Amino acid sequence: MIRMTWLLRRPAGIPAADFTARWRDEHGPLVAAHQARLGILRYVQTHRDAASADAEAAASAKRGGLDAPYDGVEEYWFGSDATLAAARGTVAGRAAEAEIAAHAATFVERGASPLWLGHEFPQIATQRERVVARPRTGIVRVHFAIRARPPLSAAEARHYWLTTHGPLVRSHAVARGTLCYLQVHRHE
Repeated sequence: MIRMTWLLRRPAGIPAADFTARWRDEHGPLVAAHQARLGILRYVQTHRDAASADAEAAASAKRGGLDAPYDGVEEYWFGSDATLAAARGTVAGRAAEAEIAAHAATFVERGASPLWLGHEFPQIATQRERVVARPRTGIVRVHFAIRARPPLSAAEARHYWLTTHGPLVRSHAVARGTLCYLQVHRHE
């Protein structure tokens, strides 16, 4: 399974409400319309909750400072590298990808919105079904974009994150009420 993750920032001239509406009401249906052409197994939008600004600031202060929050996170799941390459190798797949990219360029600050391919490493899953955070469910989804801390190499940081940090988070999951914890490691 390959996951493409895109951390989205809106351009300065687009109000947050407009960004959210365009992303949710225009871009989401556009991606769904091209799902089969691109071999997308799952597509998820995580929208930033403006009411969480105080909690975000507290989390940043507690961790010694974090990057400014993104406006949202967009995730695509593909069955494999081969599935993704095959979809991109067709005329219909390239046209679908171009249409989606052109639409995103109308409301996303592309140069400030990193994208990468990764593999999912589930750490905690308290339910059989995938937990979905939706308005009024009371479930909050938190994303951290993590970089290797010098002097660790990327490989050393990934190893630490998977073998030390993952078990540490798991050991506190019940006390913290964690429903799900996934690590998405960059696909080389």
